[in-house]
Amino acid sequence: MKRPVKTTATVSLAAAALFILWPRVALANAGLPMLFIMWPAAWVSFVPVVLVEAWIARRVLETPWPRSLRVATLANAVSTIVGIPITWVMLTVAEFVTFDVIGGRNVPGLMGTVLSAPWLGPSGFGEYWRVPLAAALLCVPFALASVAIEGVIAGWTLAELPRARVRRWAWVANAGTYGLLFVAALIWLVVSLVRGHL
Repeated sequence: MKRPVKTTATVSLAAAALFILWPRVALANAGLPMLFIMWPAAWVSFVPVVLVEAWIARRVLETPWPRSLRVATLANAVSTIVGIPITWVMLTVAEFVTFDVIGGRNVPGLMGTVLSAPWLGPSGFGEYWRVPLAAALLCVPFALASVAIEGVIAGWTLAELPRARVRRWAWVANAGTYGLLFVAALIWLVVSLVRGHL
């Protein structure tokens, strides 16, 4: 059990070191790291997400409510504390490498927002729709990371249950909760488009 945690910590530290040491020019208009939007949102929605995923665990895993709640709480705590920042760092490194390859961050409009969803570049800040669109896009990789992490945590916690059933819970639970977060981001996007500002 200690080896995966040690490996995860090693990979996390290596990714963080690569991100921090990557040579960049420091600018005052460095853009918006979407971690500052997504991570607080994950903590604000933590209790409702745990309750929904515990309810799903009760149905899919057929565990008593207290145990379902305990598993959902532990799994979501780990995926929120570890999964979101590590996934964001990996996506941001991939974004910077992509922009270095294509020669700059000045890709305009929708394509620029899609490519720079982890760390929105400074160009186009007047385009009020970019932040909610980036938030919606980031729901997908964050959900996939949560499925992987929560499946492992639940598998350790509920070792007596079949792995296939635990994995099914991780998929169904995160599809439900991240689906709701995705819809919330889309509503934010639509409201921003209608009102013309964030």
